[in-house]
Amino acid sequence: MTADLAHRLYPNGNGLGQLVYWTATAPSRIVGVVERAQTPWASFGGGDGGSMSSFLPYHFINTATFYVVRTRPGQRAGVMKAVQERLYSLSRQRIVDNVRTFAETRSFAYFRARATAVLLGSLAALLLGITVFGIIGLTMYWVGQRRRHIGMRRALGARRLDILGYFHTENLIIAGTGVLLGFGLGIASNLWLVSYFEMPRMNAAYIGWGALIILALSQAAVVWPALRAASTSPAIATRGL
Repeated sequence: MTADLAHRLYPNGNGLGQLVYWTATAPSRIVGVVERAQTPWASFGGGDGGSMSSFLPYHFINTATFYVVRTRPGQRAGVMKAVQERLYSLSRQRIVDNVRTFAETRSFAYFRARATAVLLGSLAALLLGITVFGIIGLTMYWVGQRRRHIGMRRALGARRLDILGYFHTENLIIAGTGVLLGFGLGIASNLWLVSYFEMPRMNAAYIGWGALIILALSQAAVVWPALRAASTSPAIATRGL
């Protein structure tokens, strides 16, 4: 097993030679400790990246056999074909399930995890886009409703930089409040899942970076409406009087 797993099981001593119960019927003895080992599937490992892995001896009931063939550079395609012909020459009743490279095997093993990551990433990007356009539309509405107020401020000596700062500060207060609430709810939800479903605890830095990205995007979304507000002429304040 890996060193992290051995330390987790035996924090006060060396796990080498100790007994562990992977099943309820018979114990297994730890015969070796390695620094790190990659789990065979992306869905295994509990999000630890292979630091909590173990090797267990298994005897399969079926008669399937796996062959690993090493080739010289540039000869892989020919060897893959020759291997199948050689296996069939030994027994015509043999069933060859598939012959593929390690790169193909790795791609197949991580396909579901990669597809899930792409799907969730696309969904997150779509939600961020909706949020940005929503902020732009809402700020444009505020600018339209406050044109006379902005013109009065410009007539009283407010600079364009002051108008920009006003809208950015207002948006920062609103978005910052939402980000703080989301950060707290994210931490609380993760702790609840850890307590009741034995899920790994999420690093708070991930939620923090996500909150900062959302805050930065919300501030960037205000730039164009704020620039339009800053270009308001002071003469707007006198219209309709």
